[in-house]
Amino acid sequence: KNSIVLSLSSPPLISFIPTMLKNIKKYKLIYNIQDLYPDILERINKKNKNKFFYTISKKISQKIINGADIIVVIGSCMEKTLKEEYQVNENKLTVIENWALKEIEEYKNEKVLQDNNHFKILYSGNMGRGHEHETILKCIEKLKNDDVQNIFFEFVGGGYNYNLLQNKVDKYKFVEFKPYVEKEKLPEVISSADVCLVI
Repeated sequence: KNSIVLSLSSPPLISFIPTMLKNIKKYKLIYNIQDLYPDILERINKKNKNKFFYTISKKISQKIINGADIIVVIGSCMEKTLKEEYQVNENKLTVIENWALKEIEEYKNEKVLQDNNHFKILYSGNMGRGHEHETILKCIEKLKNDDVQNIFFEFVGGGYNYNLLQNKVDKYKFVEFKPYVEKEKLPEVISSADVCLVI
């Protein structure tokens, strides 16, 4: 009672439980949204296949959003979606991007700075069903056909589309896949790249 509860968006709709208990326990609810369900089904063209689930989930999602005192989103696009599609008052919304790490800015890797043989392109993190990866695939296929020597792709992480991409391009010598790394190692991994991809 009289506490502040932070609730997350994953697993999908788990925040329905603290939303229902809120009025009984009399606490303030902060809802942190990393993925907006069930909207993600619509974005990956699964809405029609799961129409009943989508309709019920949308109502539950709206109830969670209405019940939260503060909603934390990861970017301006999600903020815009909540304002336009869920009619959320902007005073209730706070944007906190979750990929800004001070440690990365401060990290200096002399060994990497001395390596000018390759232009390294990095993708780090989850590549789930909602992440558009076809553009990266087309780029890699084009570079393979152009026989480019000095460009190197590194994918660090996991996820459904990560595995799909890996199955299609892992055979190429200029592409490498690695598992997730600990947060402490992220500055070194990200600093080693010339370009980082965000999708």
